[in-house]
Amino acid sequence: MILDYNPLTFVFLIIVYMFSLFSSNSISHYIIHLILLILFKHFFGISILSIVKRLRPTIVFLPLMTSLYLIFSILFSLQPFSLIVEQAFKSIIKISFLLGSTALFLEMISSLRLMDAIRTQWINLNIKSRKIEDFFQLMELSLRFFPLVVSEIKILIQLDKMLGCSKPKNKMAKIIKISDLLPSLFISCLRKASQLSQAMEFRGYGNVLPRTIAKPINFSYKDGIIIILTFAFILGQLIFAKL
Repeated sequence: MILDYNPLTFVFLIIVYMFSLFSSNSISHYIIHLILLILFKHFFGISILSIVKRLRPTIVFLPLMTSLYLIFSILFSLQPFSLIVEQAFKSIIKISFLLGSTALFLEMISSLRLMDAIRTQWINLNIKSRKIEDFFQLMELSLRFFPLVVSEIKILIQLDKMLGCSKPKNKMAKIIKISDLLPSLFISCLRKASQLSQAMEFRGYGNVLPRTIAKPINFSYKDGIIIILTFAFILGQLIFAKL
């Protein structure tokens, strides 16, 4: 389902959603945004577990942030307590929606497909620029660099388990152990990057501008429907705000 749509359409959706979210001030607006998130999840088939997995590292800080906000507001603000609680409640709702929508759209948008979509539009413009082509190539290689480091770390952890090495007792010990491996991992990844650059030169990288793309991603009628519905939502928001 997600592959039927252009990633640029999802980028447009999240920008509109964010602007609409930050302009919301009433409970009815928040309910509308919650319904939209639920519709996005079901329509595009996003797993709730994948969203929760993305939210897990950040959602634990929400109660702490709210508590600190209340404490400092009570100590240093002259506003009444009821207004402070109301502002804290609205802030925590907006932050929760922001985190939830970001996690949802990150599941919907593939970084590599997004780069392919941008490159497709660049090729359609038929503009020749070596700097732009180098930038696209740099971004694609950068998006592959971090997963490469993660996979290397997982391999080393599996090797330690197979060799019967002592397992870290807590997260801090695990972080310290991984940090000891990072210098050699980066050197290994940089060596692979150097080999890749040599292979690119041997294949004649940069001799043809703009380069072709293996699987171009263009806009379809489905993207047009989503964009029209988005503009209809914006128009509805403007009309609803004046009532």
